[in-house]
Amino acid sequence: MQSNLCSQLHSSLHADSLTMLRFLTLQPMGSCYFEEMNASITDYLNEPLDRVLNTLESSECIRFEDSRIALTDYGLDYVEMNN
Repeated sequence: MQSNLCSQLHSSLHADSLTMLRFLTLQPMGSCYFEEMNASITDYLNEPLDRVLNTLESSECIRFEDSRIALTDYGLDYVEMNN
């Protein structure tokens, strides 16, 4: 059973995680290149992009596929539960 990501995150990191996951829900096939994400949402994050990505990957909300960042089913569930 997956642990609850909300309980693991500081509030600013939680908000940044949701921002990033919501961004991925708007992308074709739920994935994008790092450069696209960096150019699109970095200005809206409180925490460094790498820290947010590492947190989401370790929580299995995203996965890295070649040079793309992809939303997982668990990540989509997390977004839906936190709307």
